[in-house]
Amino acid sequence: MAAGWKEESEGTSPSDQRPPYKFVYLSGPFKLSGIDGHLKFIFYNGRLMETQFSPQKGDDYLAALRNEKATMPKKAAEEVVTDRRTRFRFDAAPNGNLVFTWYDPKLNAEVQKWVRSYS
Repeated sequence: MAAGWKEESEGTSPSDQRPPYKFVYLSGPFKLSGIDGHLKFIFYNGRLMETQFSPQKGDDYLAALRNEKATMPKKAAEEVVTDRRTRFRFDAAPNGNLVFTWYDPKLNAEVQKWVRSYS
């Protein structure tokens, strides 16, 4: 694995009577559109469910996305559909940093259903 990257996982144990699940988190330093930051991939049962990018200069990354004519929300916490399996949003963290998130709404709904049924 590349320097600075780490992998973590969590899920049901073999003795758990509930349907099995497994989350794998891969994260590390990354440069996206020329902006340094931290990239995190979240896999649910082997499928990419969510990608988060936390740039060091969030306003610069936001400007880069707008310059690339990407499908963009008009403001923080607003979501847009970028294709049939991807939604995108950006959020302002309490410290003012921006976090950009792309996620699969179908997999997200699958996780929420599991939580409602088995938690």
